[in-house]
Amino acid sequence: MSSIFGLTPIAPLGSIGTLLAMLLHKEPEWKPAKPKRFAWTIGLIIATLCFIFAMLGKERMGKNYEWAIFSTVFLCNVFTWLESSCGFCFGCFVWNYYLAPMLKLEACTECKI
Repeated sequence: MSSIFGLTPIAPLGSIGTLLAMLLHKEPEWKPAKPKRFAWTIGLIIATLCFIFAMLGKERMGKNYEWAIFSTVFLCNVFTWLESSCGFCFGCFVWNYYLAPMLKLEACTECKI
């Protein structure tokens, strides 16, 4: 919690990380942030849809309620599983093969398949 407010030296892991960074003197390797930001936006949209469906409730959505909730949660779980276990980021895939060439933007080299 202390690292959220900029008090990293108070947090034990923050202290260890700061010490390692000072000892190793490694320069940061900057990567393009737009592909990951796009992937985060996809996740935010899926989570917001799930929240909206839950707030609307079964009364307003009728028989499509269970299907809508199940499909959004399932999609979010599939994307999370692909990222964590297979190293495949769906957002970066869409960015690299569709948006970056179409909009002439920089592709994500970390997620290039």
